[in-house]
Amino acid sequence: MMEVRKFMKLQRLWWALILLGTVYVSVRVVGLFLEPDLHDFRTYYFATEVAATGASPYDLEAVSVASGGTVVFPFFYPPHVLFLFKPFTVFGPDLAARIYLLLKVCALVGLMSIWTRFLPSERRLQGTALLVLLVAGGFHEAAMIDLDTGNVSILEQLLLWAGFLWFIRGRYAAFAALTLAASLFKIFPIAFLGLLLFVPRRRGWPALAGGVVGFLAVHGLSFLTQRPLYEEFLGLTYAMNERGVMNPCTLAAVRDVFPGSQVVVVFGLTVLLVTGLFLERVRRNRAVFQPQTLIIGAVLLLTLAAPRMKDYSYVLLFLPAVLALLKYAEVRRPVAWGLGLLMFAGVLAYQSLLVALLLFLLWLRETPSLVPGLDSEGKGLV
Repeated sequence: MMEVRKFMKLQRLWWALILLGTVYVSVRVVGLFLEPDLHDFRTYYFATEVAATGASPYDLEAVSVASGGTVVFPFFYPPHVLFLFKPFTVFGPDLAARIYLLLKVCALVGLMSIWTRFLPSERRLQGTALLVLLVAGGFHEAAMIDLDTGNVSILEQLLLWAGFLWFIRGRYAAFAALTLAASLFKIFPIAFLGLLLFVPRRRGWPALAGGVVGFLAVHGLSFLTQRPLYEEFLGLTYAMNERGVMNPCTLAAVRDVFPGSQVVVVFGLTVLLVTGLFLERVRRNRAVFQPQTLIIGAVLLLTLAAPRMKDYSYVLLFLPAVLALLKYAEVRRPVAWGLGLLMFAGVLAYQSLLVALLLFLLWLRETPSLVPGLDSEGKGLV
């Protein structure tokens, strides 16, 4: 009887956390609807309008003038992205921002639904509560910053995690198509196509080839039809040098420590090291590896290897973080508490990167048992 009462109290606690987190996020979202600043979206919106006049969307001064001085950040995406935002310019900037925000909220709900599919059924309530709390304030408020700024990160995450679900089900063509769609905005997600190298060749490699060809076709066409703009995009991308809490990536951390002449070498060696550790772990466990375990490892690897990882991009780590918390809450509670503290108590500029590194090291040490959930329903990679 005492055990039943304790269980019911815990159930009520998790439901209370879900409710509190949802209310907090809802209040923040309502505030955004009332005053839709969304400065990243406004950059997309006015860059699209400027491009329609024949001027360069990468000219910050021209975009700022068109926006009445509200745009202060340049447009950082390939030229073809302008076509995706063209429909929003039918509306005024404030109404367009609210429509876009509504789309983002729906995407976040869809993303939460996908994430819960990865949770072990017996811990789904606890996992959902932790996901809600992460959305409300985890990783330096990554999700809330994404909503506040109007960045495309949550839309990108929805496409990626939907693709991962199809990967687990063996639908590799669907996975490749969704990964390609996610890489339309930011190029780096196309690297997840590398997951297809670890599945049977007859099924995975045609999807890999199709994804690579599609990626080259999109960017090749964008380059050939809008070469001056594409060259401006490449120039801006190369010149980016954001560091610290706004861009807590490995490259930024290396730049903070090493002089300019050594940055490329140190960063390159770091990427080679983490990639080598990943590949060796996969090789040693290939017969028993499950698709979900491979996906989590790839997410952690690419987080560490990405040359740019903005604060809101750490939404990518929400599910791996929750899976680790669920595991270590059972077997090593101090580890779970330490991880949770680092996820929610943002103090250090590169704290999110530190969490990514710790999760990767735990993945290397504990696989394949680190990742519960859908693994129990799948088969090993052969």
